[in-house]
Amino acid sequence: MLFFLTDFYLISHRRYEFEHFALRDGKYWYTGGINWFAIGSWAVAVVSYGFIKTIPLLAKSVGATFLSMIIAAVLYLVLNRLFRHDREESN
Repeated sequence: MLFFLTDFYLISHRRYEFEHFALRDGKYWYTGGINWFAIGSWAVAVVSYGFIKTIPLLAKSVGATFLSMIIAAVLYLVLNRLFRHDREESN
């Protein structure tokens, strides 16, 4: 859910081209139908969750879940801004 919200509001600026959703060569097909930026960001979030929950101050105040979600969203946003220029150019 986090990646959908980040993509919709911060990357695509609430402008999806719905006709591209079902196209294999559409702008949302990514690499073979897999969004590796989302998977990589999720994996980093899982690892960061495990690390954050071992820090008592963070785990008891903000919580490891919230912080790992923020880390995943920021990483996903940065990766898309740096490397997914082809989606922006096709608008």
